[in-house]
Amino acid sequence: MTGDAENYLGYIKDGDEAKRDAYVSKMDASKKESIKQGLEQQRREYERFPADYKDAPEKKLTQGQLALYGKIQALEKQLIIWEKTKEKATKMLWWDDVAKGLAKQSQQTEQSDTETEKSQTSPPQLSKPKLHQRLPP
Repeated sequence: MTGDAENYLGYIKDGDEAKRDAYVSKMDASKKESIKQGLEQQRREYERFPADYKDAPEKKLTQGQLALYGKIQALEKQLIIWEKTKEKATKMLWWDDVAKGLAKQSQQTEQSDTETEKSQTSPPQLSKPKLHQRLPP
């Protein structure tokens, strides 16, 4: 859904035909051409927006333009929410990596402590004395 919003906005705002084609490619084959025409019409309508329309859109845009502006705002909000969600997920993954690293470090420390305890509680192993060989006279 987010890819669709990005492709839709990319075409309407920038005229990126590759994004239009990517958006339309997911549609039913029988509707593709009419959807393309609708997008082209919206693109032309967007190009007619006055340069300073964001200051007072209700006063500077026609009813049709206001409807398109509402769609664009909704899609932009959707993309902002998606970006924030991605940032949050990235931070969570980073903390997950930190937690795993700490758990691994703790496990290694415990293992090292256990080996140290074993060496301190078990008697040292004595080596067998070597037999002296006699050298021939």
